[in-house]
Amino acid sequence: MLYQEFHKTWFYQACITTNQVYAWRPNFDKNNFSRWVKKGLLIKLRNGYYTFPDSISERTFSLKLSLYFLIVLLSFNIFN
Repeated sequence: MLYQEFHKTWFYQACITTNQVYAWRPNFDKNNFSRWVKKGLLIKLRNGYYTFPDSISERTFSLKLSLYFLIVLLSFNIFN
């Protein structure tokens, strides 16, 4: 897969999970993540969570990331 296609599809998300990518493309090569991290095209936040370097430079990045994790927590009903 070309990085340009991946970037175009996922750029507007503050955080990308491997599960999201595999749902999008079931035959996605997991080695792409490590290759792109080594090239500086992706930043690994933690296991299975990635973001783009140009997303971090945005002023709204921390807000986007906070909202993303809030939605994840709500989906697991942790607050109930």
